[in-house]
Amino acid sequence: MFREIAATELGLIPISNTSVSRLIKDMFDDIETLLVRRIKKSEFFPFQVDKSSDITRMQFSVLFRYMDDESIIEDFFPQRVVETTKGYDIFNLINSYFEHLKLDWNECIGICTDGALSVTGDDRDFVSVAKNKNPDLIHKHYFIHHEACFGQGRKNYQLYQNESVVITIALGTL
Repeated sequence: MFREIAATELGLIPISNTSVSRLIKDMFDDIETLLVRRIKKSEFFPFQVDKSSDITRMQFSVLFRYMDDESIIEDFFPQRVVETTKGYDIFNLINSYFEHLKLDWNECIGICTDGALSVTGDDRDFVSVAKNKNPDLIHKHYFIHHEACFGQGRKNYQLYQNESVVITIALGTL
């Protein structure tokens, strides 16, 4: 009963599109700040880049993986629409996002991609240019290899190892 009355009263309060847009942006900024704080608290992180395109434009997403206490967390970070699919342009966009978030490439232990030529094709592809920032980056293809990227060389993370075994077993039974 109280909820219906409150909802009716809230519905009577006028709010402009500008106010709604500002509130949405503020919520996004708060969530982004929280996620960045968690990533920076983690000792290291890999990320996955996935491109997709529709008729009108090219889009891509970035999935970060990091430790939060004893849990492995995965979070998507939104990225802008890209004008070209050239690896160097994708790198510049992600690098500017790293700079905006003040993330250190040296704490990035790996990149997982779909293996497209613009990402892994030559010395100007995304992975090669990223390795100029951190030569120790590990590169893996496809999502399942993201787990390998995260755990390679990190023997102290038993939680991660257990999760990888479960994922591998589950995939083997499909």
